[in-house]
Amino acid sequence: MGRFTVIANDAFDALQVDAGVILTDYDITNPYKVPESDEILATTTGGVNPTCTPTYSDYGEDVDNVPNNMMEFKHLDGWEAAMAFSSIKFNAKNSKWALGAAETQLLANGITKVTPRRDVKQTDFKDLWWVGDKANGGAYAIKLLNALSTGGLNIQSTKNGKGTNQITVTGHVSINAQDVMPMEIYDIPPQDIDTYTVTFDSDGGSAVATQTVSAGSTASRPVDPTKAGYVFGGWFSDVSLTTEYDFSTPVNTDIILYAAWAEAFTVTFDMQSHGDAIDPQTVADGGLVTEPADPEADGYTFGGWFKEAGATNEWDFDNDTVTEDTTLYAKWTLV
Repeated sequence: MGRFTVIANDAFDALQVDAGVILTDYDITNPYKVPESDEILATTTGGVNPTCTPTYSDYGEDVDNVPNNMMEFKHLDGWEAAMAFSSIKFNAKNSKWALGAAETQLLANGITKVTPRRDVKQTDFKDLWWVGDKANGGAYAIKLLNALSTGGLNIQSTKNGKGTNQITVTGHVSINAQDVMPMEIYDIPPQDIDTYTVTFDSDGGSAVATQTVSAGSTASRPVDPTKAGYVFGGWFSDVSLTTEYDFSTPVNTDIILYAAWAEAFTVTFDMQSHGDAIDPQTVADGGLVTEPADPEADGYTFGGWFKEAGATNEWDFDNDTVTEDTTLYAKWTLV
C-alpha cells in the first residue's frame, strides 16, 4: 500500500449520517434532546441542502498590471446563506414558510386559508435549524438566522406518487447586528453519558449481580434471591426496610438496594387417606395460605380444610395467618 493510500483515524467518526431534520426551534444548550413533533417543520425527501457562499469584490480587477485574484485587493462583500429542501408535508405551516410573506386565517368551517402578502414584515423572519446525526454519536447543527423563504411556493405533484413542495429559505443580516452573519455551524460531540452502580445486598441470600445503569435510565428487577428458611419480601432503598424500591425510578447516583426477608413456614395438607396428595406450601411469617383446588376421592365428598384431624375448626383462607409450621386436614364425608 502506498504512503498516501490512507485515511484519517477519525474519518468515520466525522461522517454525517441520515437526512437530519428541519427544526423551527432547537436548544443548543441541550443538544441531545430528541426534538418534539411540533418543532419539526417539514417531512423531507431527498435530504436537506444548507449552503453558505461568500461573495467577493476584486478591487484590483480594473487596475493596470494587477493580476487577477491578488489577495491584497480581495474584499469580502458578504455571505449568501440558504437552506433548500423538498417537503412532502402539506399543511398551513409549511405553506406559510414556503411563501414567506403570508398570512394564515382559520375559517369558520375549520379550513385554514394561507394568503401571500404584498409587503414583508419583520415578524416574517424567523431562525431555522437543520440538525443531523454523526457516526460517532454526535451531531452537526446549522442555524439559519432571520430566515425567510426566497423560493416561494413550488409544488410538484406526480401520478401515483407523493407531491413535493420545493422550499428555499435564505438567511438575512439584521440592521441591529450588522456584523453577525446569517449562519452558525455547530459541531456537537458525542454525549458523555454518566453511569451509576446499583448494588443488591441480599442479606445472606443468594448473590445478585451488580448492575451498571446509564444516568436517567432504570435498573432491571433481578430474579428474586433465595434464602433457606425464609421468603423473599422485595427490595428496599434503605437498610431499615421502610421504603420499597420502585424499579421505574430513574437512576442518577450510585445506590444500594436491600433485600427483605420473612421467616418461612411449611404448610402441609393431610389428605386423611383419601384423594391425591397436594404439594406443601412455603408461607412467610404472618402470610396467608393459598387455597388449593378441592380434592376428589371416590365414594367421598370433600368438606373443607381443618386445623385438626377431627375437623372441628375450619381454616379461613382469607383471614387465618401462618405463624409456625402448620398441617391442614381434609374433611371427607362418605357418600
